[in-house]
Amino acid sequence: MFDRKAFMEYVGEKSGASYAAGLKWIEACFNVELDEEFNKDKCESLLNQLSDKIKNFPDDTKGKKLIDCRSYLKKYIMFMAGAEE
Repeated sequence: MFDRKAFMEYVGEKSGASYAAGLKWIEACFNVELDEEFNKDKCESLLNQLSDKIKNFPDDTKGKKLIDCRSYLKKYIMFMAGAEE
């Protein structure tokens, strides 16, 4: 599981809980661990899976949640890339 506390600090107080909850949802929905996915391919395949799912739900609530989660995942990737430096 990703470092929830450090990630929430990275994205900021106002949105930290939402971002972390979205990432936890991704882990549960896709049955993955984000840190492992990042180490494997920088989450590229996971981003592709999210994008494919979004195409199936273009205008409904689930599609909106998937779009939000894809944004959260992109922020997580930036967070992890910065931690590698």
